[in-house]
Amino acid sequence: MCVFEKDLKIRYWEIDSSNRLTTKGFLKYLQDIANDHAEAIGYGFENISSTNLSWVLLNWKVQILRRPLISEVLHIKTWARMISKASSYRDFEIYDSNNNIICKASSKWALTNYTTHTLERISPEMRNAYGILDKSVFEINIDEKMQEPENSSLTFEYDIQRRDIDLNSHVNNLCYLDFAYEALPLDVYSSLDTSTIEIIYKRQLRYPNKIKCFYSNSDGKHIVTIKSDDLATTHAIISIY
Repeated sequence: MCVFEKDLKIRYWEIDSSNRLTTKGFLKYLQDIANDHAEAIGYGFENISSTNLSWVLLNWKVQILRRPLISEVLHIKTWARMISKASSYRDFEIYDSNNNIICKASSKWALTNYTTHTLERISPEMRNAYGILDKSVFEINIDEKMQEPENSSLTFEYDIQRRDIDLNSHVNNLCYLDFAYEALPLDVYSSLDTSTIEIIYKRQLRYPNKIKCFYSNSDGKHIVTIKSDDLATTHAIISIY
């Protein structure tokens, strides 16, 4: 099963004030179909009790070409592009009802032991179950060495809430985008339409905790760095352009 596909209809809780799908809505769809694919071959969240394995997201690159409206039906495709010893690259495409591509994305995931949170080797059986499609949606891959710009300024602070925690007992991946949007200047946030988002997850966030978000405009990219309260740990870097 190299390519996994599904259709979905945009609901009202996934749209913005202009009735268009939010960026968080796009990422939610991508995250959900990745798990649906894993569950279809026996390695999803519902299978943790038997496999004791969990996929942890390391980074995203998502390009939004058009924001669809409420009630539009979308078709989503995903596949494993490259699998190494303990990690896998996964790409995505989202099409509208006219078969126009409106979003493409690439991601990297690490396979971990759900109990110990340590890396696990991807077995030949798992590799064969996923299959590999040698197709990349981007000519330039995810910037896995993205760094915080030197001229960042503090724009947002936040106490992690219990509602932010997911199945893996850490802050859900989608929450980092919420934090980044709160850290953007209002004029930047208001002007975002179609865009590219890159997220590098560096260190897991847990509850209770406090974060500080730093913003910089660097070479036309709006970059938010999420750090611990004492600034000793960088939890994530988000680039929007």
